[in-house]
Amino acid sequence: MLTIWIPRVALAIVFVLVGALKFDERSVYVRIFEQIGFGTWFRYFTGVVEIGGGLLLLVPRAAAVGFILNGCAMLGAIAFWVLGGNPFAAMVPGVLLLLLVGFGWAEVRRFLGTAPRRLVGRT
Repeated sequence: MLTIWIPRVALAIVFVLVGALKFDERSVYVRIFEQIGFGTWFRYFTGVVEIGGGLLLLVPRAAAVGFILNGCAMLGAIAFWVLGGNPFAAMVPGVLLLLLVGFGWAEVRRFLGTAPRRLVGRT
């Protein structure tokens, strides 16, 4: 059971905290989203997606949606950094995306009943 909840809670905390920073007018995200050029609304939208996705990770029946929402946000972040000429900065969202895909895939398989026994905490 802990192998399911610890990654979910850790990822939820990360995405809720980072999403909340999108609403802080003094955060680095103000400058980053100005570079994107979509305006303040997109920064707020991204914050809502990340916070909402993070909270959904804590709801067993909705966790898959949370993994997908935050995965899409990380794909966007990776694209921004790579296309913006700073691929090294894409490593952080890249690692988060890999974690989301890995744990999300295990979650979907567990939900569908096709996960190996070791992924669902049984022996």
